Amino acid sequence: MASRRRAALLGILALVSVVSTSMGGVATAGPARTASPLCQVADLLPSGSSSGLGYQCAEAGELLDLPIGDVRATQPSLGYDEVYYKLGRYTLGKDEINKKFDDWCEANGQEEAASASPGARLDNPSSFTCTVPVGQETPDTIAPMKTVVIGPGGVPYLTDGHHTLTSFYETADGGPNLHLRLRVVANLSDLSPTDFWARMKAEKWVWNY
Repeated sequence: MASRRRAALLGILALVSVVSTSMGGVATAGPARTASPLCQVADLLPSGSSSGLGYQCAEAGELLDLPIGDVRATQPSLGYDEVYYKLGRYTLGKDEINKKFDDWCEANGQEEAASASPGARLDNPSSFTCTVPVGQETPDTIAPMKTVVIGPGGVPYLTDGHHTLTSFYETADGGPNLHLRLRVVANLSDLSPTDFWARMKAEKWVWNY
């Protein structure tokens, strides 16, 4: 039985490879998503076999949950006054509900914070709630979310939200392992690095200066 399943899987992978190769010489309209062909059969692969894909299977429009430390920047500098202001407000806690929870909920597509327990932390989402539960997002709550483009190797590149993510990274209960959902605006993971950056510049998704 196992050998039959393995043979079937290899057959599927071979078919994907043949189709992908044959499409190389056919003029087609640019797809909204250009992820690895392996994504088509990722669910059939044995556990761990697709771990090298990174975020290559993310689709445009997807709300991608990931540790913020996985994200690469697309601009060389920040307005540090804005970051320091955010960090100062998070530390002072002058708001009825600490502003960091509002900022996290908004960036996560959940509008704003609804409640926070004593000792609530960003790295413990069960310690606070947002006004819009996950799964009940609307276009209005999704619009302020920060965005990424998936690049070669399945690497997510941040196209909006550098100040917010830097503030989350630097705050005491944040850091690189803090999870946040980011909206995928495009998957360009099949492009070469040269073509990827050319497309990023053309779309004004990168700021080099």
